[in-house]
Amino acid sequence: MSFLSKIGLRKRSVRPVGSNLEKGDASTRRSFRIKIAIKASILLTLVVASMFSFRRGSDFEYAVAVDDVWRWEDLIAPYDFPILKTDSEIQADKESIRASTLPIFNVPADVTVAFQQRLDSLSSEIEMALSLWTSSEIGRSRGRLVQAKSDSIAYREAREIVALTLTEVQWRDLLESYANSTPGYSSSSRTRSSATLNQQITTLVWNTGTALLRRGVLNISKDSLYASRIMSRNLAARSQTPEVVSNLISINTAMSSARLRFDGNFPVDPGRSDIAMAMFAHSLVPSHLYDRAATEDLWNSQERALSPTKNVVRTSEIIARKGDIVTEAILQRLISLEGEQKRRNQSAISWSRFFGQLILTVSTYLIFFLFLYLLRRDIFMDNKMMVLITILFLAIMGSFAFALRYALLDMYVVPVAIVAILLTVIFDSRVGIFATLTMALMGSHLLDYDFAYMYATLFACTVGIFSVRDIRNRGQFFISAGLVLTGYLAILAATYLLQNKPLDRLTYEMMFVAFNSALLLMAYPLLWGFERVFNITTDLTLLELSDTNSPLLKEMSMNAPGTFNHVLQVANLAEAAAASIGANALLARVGALYHDIGKSGKSEYFVENQAGMDNPHDHLRPSMSALIIANHVKEGLEVARKNRIPQAVQDFIPMHHGTTRIEYFYQRALAQHQPKEPEVQESEFRYPGPKPNTAETAILMLADAVEAAARALDKPSHKRLESLVGSILQAKMDDGQLDECSLTFANLKKIKATFLTVLMGVYHVRVKYPGDVDQERTDDTDGKNNGKSRAGKSNTSGGDLLTEALN
Repeated sequence: MSFLSKIGLRKRSVRPVGSNLEKGDASTRRSFRIKIAIKASILLTLVVASMFSFRRGSDFEYAVAVDDVWRWEDLIAPYDFPILKTDSEIQADKESIRASTLPIFNVPADVTVAFQQRLDSLSSEIEMALSLWTSSEIGRSRGRLVQAKSDSIAYREAREIVALTLTEVQWRDLLESYANSTPGYSSSSRTRSSATLNQQITTLVWNTGTALLRRGVLNISKDSLYASRIMSRNLAARSQTPEVVSNLISINTAMSSARLRFDGNFPVDPGRSDIAMAMFAHSLVPSHLYDRAATEDLWNSQERALSPTKNVVRTSEIIARKGDIVTEAILQRLISLEGEQKRRNQSAISWSRFFGQLILTVSTYLIFFLFLYLLRRDIFMDNKMMVLITILFLAIMGSFAFALRYALLDMYVVPVAIVAILLTVIFDSRVGIFATLTMALMGSHLLDYDFAYMYATLFACTVGIFSVRDIRNRGQFFISAGLVLTGYLAILAATYLLQNKPLDRLTYEMMFVAFNSALLLMAYPLLWGFERVFNITTDLTLLELSDTNSPLLKEMSMNAPGTFNHVLQVANLAEAAAASIGANALLARVGALYHDIGKSGKSEYFVENQAGMDNPHDHLRPSMSALIIANHVKEGLEVARKNRIPQAVQDFIPMHHGTTRIEYFYQRALAQHQPKEPEVQESEFRYPGPKPNTAETAILMLADAVEAAARALDKPSHKRLESLVGSILQAKMDDGQLDECSLTFANLKKIKATFLTVLMGVYHVRVKYPGDVDQERTDDTDGKNNGKSRAGKSNTSGGDLLTEALN
């Protein structure tokens, strides 16, 4: 078939009228179109996701960093353009503005009056409470108990109104001072003699507060101010005056100064100093209130006026010379040229770049899709497998986009290798390599066509792929991680040597490469998850199933020891044959181990398990015997589903017989048929199928027949075995059992040679010792006497295979 025919582009040949009216033809074409539409949707999804991963707004052809070598020809300015300031320079300008801009403070009118009002109100509240208590005490001493009780209650209520929290000791000090100064309270206080403690503290607080307010009190800490001066704004007078910060005090400093003064006035009575401090803190109003909103508006307006550029590059001025080391200054000129180029050609460049990226992206994915369609059609037509591949590709594209948008990350951190390894283990090495090529090309496109990244990724991942091509244990993932790391480091080192890059950058990228390689250790748990979610059978699962101590095989060895020995021999034949033609030898072996698990329930009906017992088929009708024999396929499938055996292994159970005829019982039914009875239906004596549709299942069919027939041969020699194998292979082809598999005549030739090699190893000639002569004669005599019964047993349960061999 030509290439155009494979991809469906060759003109269809003329067909007879009515040739397209075959049953199911229309539905098959419709199903095919639906699958193709799904693949187109998958391709569209990948392309859209990839387009979003590209850097936005970058149309510059030079991708360099500081300390890189300028490998292009001398770059000359095509026109005048301003040099943009760096982020650090712009930040320095903003900080300079903040340092030179005076913070704005609002100065309320009559701050001293407000302070006096708050202090007088507080003092009056305390005075009222003291007066009520004194009145209650005087009434109680003079026998006016009702009035005394009323005043006492009023005193408690008045204390609750006072906006201070004083201790009982402090209240007692205030009460005693007030009462002793009240006429009539005692014999010594007939007239008010002096100021009360409340009045003394109020006067002290007033004097202290007014002195501090005259200096100026800020409502924030002076340490939080950038500038050494502030702008005091009088809102009432609509005027503003600059003031030196050092001439003012903060609210915290005012509190500390007041505390020192109060402690000095009450050196032996700290309780009174605490009362004064509480009244001062409650009454003081800062004279300068910081206006954050007005200050930030002023900063923002000045920052918006900042120029984003510095100096100018003139036309024909050399920006970078070939071989120069890229410095901060050169890089900034390149960034400025890129910005000017974008400004001059915004629309044209954006659309041209978009379409260029789109074409590259589509062509990159088309390579992979064409590979699957032409060489891995089973994967391409399986929507579930395509969804799995899409998920992995989308994860990589998302990682690419994330790495590109964060300057601290490097593209080498994206775990392309883990996807390559997973696809290799799930499918095969070619799928892994083509997927790696696709991802490496996409990464190169995203990095402005970085060849070094593409080659390093392709080389390292390919090395890792070959390390797990035939995976047989979990330890291979560790080997793969080491090989991927080595591959990356080798190519990176070569790139840096060729381009004479600084080694500190190499160390930086090696860190990300090491992280990328370490992520390969996550391949095994991820593989386990994909196997469960997508019902995939990998070599690791097959290795677990190949353990002959597994429950199903253990049960077979106990209930059907002859069948167990049979499947072991068939497994050896199938594995060797599959390996000889490049098929999946492990799958063939595991399929062979489980193909007869349906015999465990009724093992006595199969000749390999009838040693030393009567043949139950001698008492059954041929049709019933055929039904029992064929039913081991159905029962095997039920056992496999119950034990969650993968579908790839389940396929071996019905396909190892295909639709072959159970020959012995069919011939027996024909021999026993009476003229008056209904005709013998051949379909009742055939296995339900389906026929083998893969190389591995076909090999098992051949190995199963060959092993059973070879076991029944007397004195097997190379010539007899060769004739036997050839006749069985020919019989299967003549019966059409191999029509749906991919085996070729060259494959069958190799399979036949492999079968002969294995069988000759099993049935090799043994050396006869003198003491064995008499025993051999006895065995020959027994064989002649019992050969008929043995042959009867063989023909009864394994009839179709032995009959083909004898024919």
